[in-house]
Amino acid sequence: MTDKDYAAHICCRIFHVEHADDMHAHGVLDAIHTLTEREQRALEYYYRDGLTYAQIGVDMGLSQSQARRIIVKALLKLRHPARSGNMRVSNML
Repeated sequence: MTDKDYAAHICCRIFHVEHADDMHAHGVLDAIHTLTEREQRALEYYYRDGLTYAQIGVDMGLSQSQARRIIVKALLKLRHPARSGNMRVSNML
């Protein structure tokens, strides 16, 4: 998965919108880089690599529920106006 696809997928999850192939998300990767390394890694495993919570937990030395909580917390942080204020979504057409 490319960075563009990854950013669009995260942006759709943050703002609860349908994913479109021609979507371009601006500022999402910058916002993700403000998260802790652990949160960034968990998001990448789940959204970029398609791993399950259980697989993420094994890889990171956590339980399945701890992995899920890290991802949920990271998404909540990304929804906060301080981080989401610089994000924009546009069509590439």
